[in-house]
Amino acid sequence: MKTLATHPELVRAWLLAVAGMPPPPPARPAKPAPAKPLQH
Repeated sequence: MKTLATHPELVRAWLLAVAGMPPPPPARPAKPAPAKPLQH
């Protein structure tokens, strides 16, 4: 997956997806995630 390496935005979106949260819309600024019981 060398394509992701050339697209930091895609990498960020992929990381967010792995974290279990959908990537924020590029048209709007990233909003702080709602308070959820994260796995500590």
